[in-house]
Amino acid sequence: MTLPLRSPSRYKPAIMFLNWFSPRPKVYDPLSYARVHAVIADEMNRHLVPRGFEAVDDITWVRGHDAPIRQIFQFTMYKGYVLGPNWGVSLDFVPHIARHKVAWHRSNKAAKLDLCQSPGRSKFDLKCLWGPEPLRQRHKHVIRTAIPEAERFWAVADTIDKLPNAIDHLKAFYADSKGLGFDNYTQHQYAVPFIYHQLGRIPEALAVFDQSDHQFCPPEAARKLRALLST
Repeated sequence: MTLPLRSPSRYKPAIMFLNWFSPRPKVYDPLSYARVHAVIADEMNRHLVPRGFEAVDDITWVRGHDAPIRQIFQFTMYKGYVLGPNWGVSLDFVPHIARHKVAWHRSNKAAKLDLCQSPGRSKFDLKCLWGPEPLRQRHKHVIRTAIPEAERFWAVADTIDKLPNAIDHLKAFYADSKGLGFDNYTQHQYAVPFIYHQLGRIPEALAVFDQSDHQFCPPEAARKLRALLST
């Protein structure tokens, strides 16, 4: 006896059959920073506003009461739409390069992570590829866990004379991590010599600057930076 062939119109592929009994499939819905802010802002403000911070954009909170040292807590979106926190300090006396020229960041709005502690891909990961629900479920735990770690670093870097110790702290942190190293953060190559310069350690500032890799610094800007360090 010959069995009749199954009609495609009457039978579903196996994957569709399995889907009838599986949880609802994930929907690809990557979050923008604005949508991230809508989820995390209340919890961030609850913890940081009483500490003197203000939100300066969707993913950055800054405290400027201790200027020229400003504390920063910031989120970064990594590959695969994984969000993670970074923290550190912005220093009014440290420049950066913008549009191939030397520029300064001397306000809360303009603040940059001159010294940055970044856990990278870690226990603080927040998935932002599948819509807001995974972020809603986990963001409070991550924020409550990360802020005390940030406060420990801010305490190490709360005065100018303690900043060399903060540099050593970060170098040890990155040496023990499995991610990027201290020197992989571009702004560190400007922060370290200008911290030494601020402390009056001019020869050391120039030596550190001369040993740095200025791959992303145009020659004219590098000459200007070195001239600033020489005075």
